[in-house]
Amino acid sequence: MTILDATATYAHANPQHRAVVDLASGRSWTYGQLHLAVDRLAAWIVAEVGPASGERLATLSKNNAEMIILQLAAIRAGAIFMPLNWRL
Repeated sequence: MTILDATATYAHANPQHRAVVDLASGRSWTYGQLHLAVDRLAAWIVAEVGPASGERLATLSKNNAEMIILQLAAIRAGAIFMPLNWRL
């Protein structure tokens, strides 16, 4: 099965365009920066749990841009992203 990676596609086509803005912290990432951040985290996930492992990665936090990076990295690494609601 082929998985299309929109982040990588946009990073190659428009690396300087803004991709994500975290309104709470004011931080922002371009598509190029987002691609690199996702790639680094995906490599770490693969090193920890193996490639295409299907492992579940749960996170308990408030909504922020880092959760988007974690979700994209989990997809790229072949893991399953499970965000948990911090209010529960």
